[in-house]
Amino acid sequence: MIPFGQLKLSLLQSGIYVPQSVLDARQADWGFGGGQSTEAVFALSDDFIVKSHLKTKKNGGPSLDIQDGKTRIASGEESVEVEVIPAPGFLQESSKEGEPTAHSVSLDGYCLNFFLRTVGEDKRLNLTAGEIAAVIRAAFEEGVADLVQFNMDYCQDENLCLDRLGPIVESIKKQFSAFVALRGFPPKNKRIIDKFYASGVDLLNYPLEGFANSDALAQAFPENQILQGLEYAVEIFPHGAVSTELDLQAAPLEVIQAKIDHLSRSGVVPILKLPAVADGSEDAYAKTEAAARHLSQAAGRDKLNLKWLYPSCHSVTALDAPFFTEAPEAARLSAKPVYRAKFSRKAAENFAILRRKLRVKNISDSYESAGL
Repeated sequence: MIPFGQLKLSLLQSGIYVPQSVLDARQADWGFGGGQSTEAVFALSDDFIVKSHLKTKKNGGPSLDIQDGKTRIASGEESVEVEVIPAPGFLQESSKEGEPTAHSVSLDGYCLNFFLRTVGEDKRLNLTAGEIAAVIRAAFEEGVADLVQFNMDYCQDENLCLDRLGPIVESIKKQFSAFVALRGFPPKNKRIIDKFYASGVDLLNYPLEGFANSDALAQAFPENQILQGLEYAVEIFPHGAVSTELDLQAAPLEVIQAKIDHLSRSGVVPILKLPAVADGSEDAYAKTEAAARHLSQAAGRDKLNLKWLYPSCHSVTALDAPFFTEAPEAARLSAKPVYRAKFSRKAAENFAILRRKLRVKNISDSYESAGL
């Protein structure tokens, strides 16, 4: 049977053909096709998801079918039963053209993503605290999200918009029982990282590759600066709460493996972004499988805490690497994420609150003793 990881990569890169007869039968339930969304999210297993673009012509690659009332994806000569995950109501509403949140909100598994940038002469954020809170409330009421992640575009301020984003994080923490993640660029002044943590940020991701959308930004944030920011953050945030992203197509396998080893030994959790476009090489999946296996080995060797990770549509981590390296019937998550286990989640929330209070007090004491 085809490994779920291989099917995921195929769906991500090739898309999926959906016959009109299947659309006509299930369009109302699934909420895509017929002028609606051109993408669909599939659960290949309980904890393994992928987002794929829909194709109107059958020109090779996976296809969707209904057999005996069950939804199946056919790939080659094999067929796998899957679940279609309809877009939740809050996402359909917030994504409508004309809404302030249009093009600025997405859902990846149970991670609610906000994409923030500065706009206007006053360099305000593109979304207000009220607009963000309204989306979070709607998502939580539907029960489809547990983690809130702010994806912060480049901000020219030295504090990387801490003065605008910090109060929003603090407000969210007061209103919701939620973990908050920040994905963005590392500050030159590392004490800004302390302040983001003090504001309520629980998880931090400074991508090493694939985040800067221009050569100028890539030069402004060289790899060495990002690594320094990550290694500093590891000393502040809980074990396993600091991560980074690597581009699977950016380098040969041995280079990627060396980077994984360096990051893992530093306490940084590596995330491999799966390529959305195939590079044409025949061994593309073999490279993906080998990289996933190395992620698992590094995490085990360095005893990384994987519970802060979550299954994502577009990446592979040590958490879901078994879906790339094991047979489908044996594949399971390597750990149980805190976001779904209510008891462990509550314990983790309480621990995070206590740890932040202690950390912030220690930071304050050290600043005062240094005359800062």
